[in-house]
Amino acid sequence: MEKRKGKIMVKTRSANETIKGYFYQFDTAILKLLEEENEDAIIVVEGVEDVDIEKDNGSQFIQCKYYEKTSFNNGLIKGPIREMYKHFLVHRKDKNFIYKIYGFYKTTPVNFEKPDVEKLMKIFLEFDKYEVIEKDKHYYQIKNKKGDVVFCEQFSQNDVEDFLDRLIIDINAESFESQLKSIFNLIKKNFSDCDTEEEANLIYCNALKIIKDLAIQNDDVARKISKKEFISRIPRKEYYFEKWMFELYEYDNYLKNIHQANFKKVSNVSKADRIFLLDCKDENISDIKSVIHKVIENFSRINHNFCPYILLYNIDNSLVKLKKKLYSEKVYFKDGYPFKNASFEILDLLTPPTNHNGILVKIIDNKKDLNVYLKEKTPRKLIFEFYKENGEFQEIDEEFKSFKIKSLNDVKKII
Repeated sequence: MEKRKGKIMVKTRSANETIKGYFYQFDTAILKLLEEENEDAIIVVEGVEDVDIEKDNGSQFIQCKYYEKTSFNNGLIKGPIREMYKHFLVHRKDKNFIYKIYGFYKTTPVNFEKPDVEKLMKIFLEFDKYEVIEKDKHYYQIKNKKGDVVFCEQFSQNDVEDFLDRLIIDINAESFESQLKSIFNLIKKNFSDCDTEEEANLIYCNALKIIKDLAIQNDDVARKISKKEFISRIPRKEYYFEKWMFELYEYDNYLKNIHQANFKKVSNVSKADRIFLLDCKDENISDIKSVIHKVIENFSRINHNFCPYILLYNIDNSLVKLKKKLYSEKVYFKDGYPFKNASFEILDLLTPPTNHNGILVKIIDNKKDLNVYLKEKTPRKLIFEFYKENGEFQEIDEEFKSFKIKSLNDVKKII
């Protein structure tokens, strides 16, 4: 969609067509992510253009056009091409850039061909209006309605030719419906556990929400996402199964089922790093502390030099107060901060528990510290999240299980 100087250029387009154009743009972002073979490839929603694709060998900037009720004419892409050329002139010394017009129209010319240099300069870049020659130097100059120069860059014939080489014009992009079918086919290819149309539709709805949420971010960096992160943020079949069980079973039976499936043999617990991610929203310090004591009781084995890890989220500013209470009760712990005002030290967090130091639990303060810990090569990691509304750790690659609860005290019944 054409967006310049903070305005959406809709002109005579109907509201319905404009809204459909937004979804077409979002679908294009999903399509490009799912098409990528490289999981580290990054897209930017509303970047230089509607959808930017960033790779090690360069970037592609895609302007999406959706005109299902309008036949193609050069005027529909003239403005976007001019903006692309301006970007090229400013950044021509940077890494490799490709510019792409990706559009669907009611009808298109049968024999449409990409313009040559002369046609590009005359029709699309309108050199008769914007070219300024001073002392044998050529400038591409644009003025506002007041006559003030708002853009001016020197260029050569080689620059125009170079830009044309980098420009792709696709006026026969897939229709809205056809592109959606392509997305569903790619969903089934990218998600091995997607077996039905219903599951594919759930994945698509989650993917659409991710892209929509990116689009409304103010910061360019916040509108970036890699294919790997994109895939990881989409809930899997197990997530929906747990949600279904939560609603289907009586709640007590639900808790018992989780216990039987995951925490039955507590008395003979094996050595491993067990990480408990606990949602503390609307919980008081006393109940949080009680759950921590239960986790320690079941999973701390000083004689065998291992103990559980706990990350408390949605705890507001109560973490320091909680730590003080634990320490006063001689519940010794490590949190990766060896002294006051220290930066996070992973070796401090990894200190093994012994009879001498009496460490009973490791407390991880935040997601950032958790990510540092997860990169460490430690014995088997078993990660359990207990959440109330929405899980926050779907992207974890380790052995990870997520359970919905009503209250943090339910954790004591489960484990």
